[in-house]
Amino acid sequence: MKYRFIEREKAAHTVKRMCEVLKVSRSGYYAWRVRQPGIRQKENEELLSRIRAIHEQSRRLYGSPRIRAELIAQGFRCGKNRVARIMKDHAIRADVKRRRFRRITDSHHTYALAANLLCDKRQTEGVWASDMTFVPTSEGWLYVAAVMQVKTRKIIGLAMDEKITQNLEAVKKLLSDQEIIYIAI
Repeated sequence: MKYRFIEREKAAHTVKRMCEVLKVSRSGYYAWRVRQPGIRQKENEELLSRIRAIHEQSRRLYGSPRIRAELIAQGFRCGKNRVARIMKDHAIRADVKRRRFRRITDSHHTYALAANLLCDKRQTEGVWASDMTFVPTSEGWLYVAAVMQVKTRKIIGLAMDEKITQNLEAVKKLLSDQEIIYIAI
């Protein structure tokens, strides 16, 4: 590291002076200049070329964990920190693709708005609220329908499914069968 600095800055300063300041011997610096690369350095250079190839094959999407997994699959043994260090030293990083924002609710529609049936906040004893939503999971989307009693904020009905089916609609039917005011939240 010090020798590389001396090599880089020798045009601006004398080698003798930089060796004195950095507390290294001049003979050590000159020996470093003619020294052949070591086994580890040769391996790192080969690893770097493989990393670049895998990175380009992945359309610049793979980070160090995936690149390491690919290297191991190709039969090249290396540690995760070594791959990460080499990638960092050579500014190889994954391009992060952001997902496009998709609007799923049109709040600027021309449909009639529902009347507020819950004008008096004290009359929330028999009022239920319901909602259906979807949750991303590692196995796909999970659709959830819930019914909540507004006054106590207790969940009194819940249904989940992989797709919107009659099972989820049963929760809404539970509401329509009751002689109670209900609102959608």
